[in-house]
Amino acid sequence: MAILPIKKIHILGHKSIKKELIDLLYERGVVEILQSPDNTGTEINHENSAVSDTDIILSRIEYSIKFLEKYAAEESPEFLKKECSTRSENILPEDIYDFCKKKEEEISALTQKKEKNIKLISDLLPWKNLETPLNRIRGTETAGILCGKIASKNLKHLIENLKDGIAETVYDNGKIAYIAILYSREQQESVENIARDNGFSAFSFPDSDSNLTVSDQLKNLECEIVSLESLHKSLLKEIKKKFYLADMLKAEYNKYLNLKIKNLAYEYLSNTEETFYLCGWIVEKNIKRLKEEIEQKYSEAEIFFTDPSQEDNIPVFLGNNRVVDPFTGITEMYGYPAYNGIDATPLLAPFFALSFGLCMCDGFYGILLAAGAIFVIKKKSKGMSQTSMRFFKMIFLCGIATIFWGAITGGWMGDIIDRLPGSFLFLKNFKENFVINQINPSENPLNFLILSLILGTIQIVFAISINFYYQLRIGNKFFAFFQQLPTITIHLLLLAVILSIAGVLPSGKNILNIYAILFTCSLLSVAYAQWRINNNIVDKLFWAVFSNYSIITGNFLSDTLSYARLFALGLSGSLMAVAINEISLMTMSLPYYLGIIPMLLFLAVGHIFNIAINVLGAYVHTSRLQYLEFFSKFYVSGGKVFKPFGATGKYMPESG
Repeated sequence: MAILPIKKIHILGHKSIKKELIDLLYERGVVEILQSPDNTGTEINHENSAVSDTDIILSRIEYSIKFLEKYAAEESPEFLKKECSTRSENILPEDIYDFCKKKEEEISALTQKKEKNIKLISDLLPWKNLETPLNRIRGTETAGILCGKIASKNLKHLIENLKDGIAETVYDNGKIAYIAILYSREQQESVENIARDNGFSAFSFPDSDSNLTVSDQLKNLECEIVSLESLHKSLLKEIKKKFYLADMLKAEYNKYLNLKIKNLAYEYLSNTEETFYLCGWIVEKNIKRLKEEIEQKYSEAEIFFTDPSQEDNIPVFLGNNRVVDPFTGITEMYGYPAYNGIDATPLLAPFFALSFGLCMCDGFYGILLAAGAIFVIKKKSKGMSQTSMRFFKMIFLCGIATIFWGAITGGWMGDIIDRLPGSFLFLKNFKENFVINQINPSENPLNFLILSLILGTIQIVFAISINFYYQLRIGNKFFAFFQQLPTITIHLLLLAVILSIAGVLPSGKNILNIYAILFTCSLLSVAYAQWRINNNIVDKLFWAVFSNYSIITGNFLSDTLSYARLFALGLSGSLMAVAINEISLMTMSLPYYLGIIPMLLFLAVGHIFNIAINVLGAYVHTSRLQYLEFFSKFYVSGGKVFKPFGATGKYMPESG
């Protein structure tokens, strides 16, 4: 399949060519270097230090990028684009880091100061009617002032018991009363005890030597907050003007990341005083070119290749062609295949596209999907990751499949072509040239359901056939012929019986007898396989019966009927499109052509919404069919991804 053979590469060389050889392997990007179990030596400490220094630089650059992007997100794209296009100065990453760190500290200080003032305003607000200046609230040598709050219901009792002081209510909201108690210093202890007994909570005003009242202090605090906000805006504006540096920082990050990768490679080598040894993985197809290049350039190096051992955790490299590769993401989300397993990508690709298209079932929708995917690929290809590129290429192929199903089922924006006036006869003729009315989901839903189940039956039988091949490949001939082959036979025989009853296939007595004999032999074969595989008598009996039961109810009935979801999604999408057209055309009854704009608006919004929900449903349910009904029959996951030593990057360059 598409899992390419992997070999183990061994390079033994003189230490004088170590750096040049590492640079060569880095540039070629075809070898995954393995860590040597005895990678010790004096040079390792130096490389460890280099990696550590690089990690610090990387963390600082990433901090700077996130800092700039955090505040740039609040600005309009036009402003940022203008700033980026008008700057060309060169600034070191260390200087940018210092700038970002300084501005973060300044913003933090302003924020803390503002929050402190807001809290102080909240605390002082109930006391704004207190006319006593703040520097006199502390009292005099002979008299004191005790300010605080008390529950309103306790205020009367406090006043009645307060014989040695005078209580003045500053503010009372009905629940809490804010009061000031004037007392003689000689009676301070007595007053404080009475106040405490009545639930009084003292309040300390901020120290002040001025003659400002609380009201004056509140005004000053509000003015200070306005000033802090102005400073904060100035800081943000200054930061946003540095956003143009983010792209440079991303390039620097990628540069240092690759430098770190190079430095790490040295740690993976085995070293002596004069030599080094490198071991790794290489895809077999790349061996010849790399071997010739190393032997030609470095006479001080010896290179040879060996087959992986059974104990090795061999990485997996998927070598799919351009048509199949876009569907690799579907396989990756489930899990990479084991090295000795089967890559499901080329096997699921046609079924995924056809199932997706059947869920959409509209030629016009397919055109929009394919065109939209091409637009995104062309417009954003420079800054797009491999995963995103694969996704949009897959959407393009699924769009083509949607056009195919839409053409043969007659779905073009629902039934919009049928509603067009006679002047659009050429479109109606175009539609009729491709349509197969017998599978139109709106007019013949039963036939459309049968079509969905037929597609499901084909994929399930195909999956079991793949497992039959896989069992033969790994040498398990007994399981292949006594379990998998009978499973295929049972599936096909049950289908043949249904088709015979429906009159599609001959249904004579002799034919049915042949079916019965083959069906019985297949059941006995599966039972025998389970009898041989299991050990104790209980397991033998249970699995002999249950395996046949699961083949009939699981593979044939349950798994096949799961493909009815294709029918449900295709039918609902088609009916929704027809309903959108019907409602839109109702507005045409308005006089003086006033309904044209509402009609076009409702058509656009309605069909865009229909496309959106159908794309989501098609992707989710088609993926579900691959994972549960297809992969479960043969797929062995758990493979490790092949990660060649070479250039990489966390940040992709923005497209121009």
